[in-house]
Formats: sequence, C-alpha cells, structure tokens
Amino acid sequence: MRARVIEGLNLAAAAKVAVEDIFSTVGTTGVASYGGTASTTAASSGQTSYAYEYAAGSNVASITIAAIPVLATPAMEDGQIAITYAANVGSALGAPLLLTPGSGGVTDSAFPAAPMRLSQPIVWGCGIANAAALKYLPANCRYVVP
Repeated sequence: MRARVIEGLNLAAAAKVAVEDIFSTVGTTGVASYGGTASTTAASSGQTSYAYEYAAGSNVASITIAAIPVLATPAMEDGQIAITYAANVGSALGAPLLLTPGSGGVTDSAFPAAPMRLSQPIVWGCGIANAAALKYLPANCRYVVP
C-alpha cells in the first residue's frame, strides 16, 4: 500500500514543478486551477494556466492543483496539490493526499510556516485529512490536515 502511495507522490512531482515554475516566472497575474485529469483548464481573463496535464492511472485517479488568484500575495493553500487515489488505495486512504506549497520551513505539520513568497524558495508540506490513513503514508507526510 505504501508503495502505491509513493507512486502518487512521484507522479505529483511534475505538478510541483508546474507550481514552482509558474510562481517564479509569471509575475502578478493569477493562475487558474487544474481539474485533475486531461487537458489544462482554460484560464479566464487576467489569469494564466499551469503547464501541466495528468492522465488517470490504475492507482492515481487525479492530481489537481488549486488556483493562485494573485501571484503577488498568495494565501496558504494557493497552489495546493491534491492526489486522489483510485480503487483499493483510495478506499484505504479515505481522502486525497495534500501537498501544500509555502515558504520558511515545515516542522511537524502538513503546512509550511508561511504562504509562498516571491523572494523565497518553495517548500512543501504534506498531509491527509484522515488520521486512520497515516500508517500508509511515508514519514514526511504523516500529518493530519485540519
């Protein structure tokens, strides 16, 4: 089970790069959310979109990326990646695995110390909303998201 969860984390690596890349290069416009599978979501006026696409697999149903309404002043859960697992893995976890970008450090929490900041490196918090699923997660993701 843990190997399948780690597979999802590995598949989400490209989504993390998409968030980091767009955050560091776009400027002050916003970024539209990505729905989790298939083609990139069309951005509305004044927004751009993530250069990311995911095709559902046998263990991972979708990988979504939350919008960043204003890149100059993001909030804590802006750009958050949700990995939704399929079949038995999804049933065992009971909730998506959440990767939250931010700045500062990540200490005993699913969230970084602060939201992303343009002049600081991006760090990633990792957690899940279901405490019963912690036994299936790697050590750096064993945090409950409130």
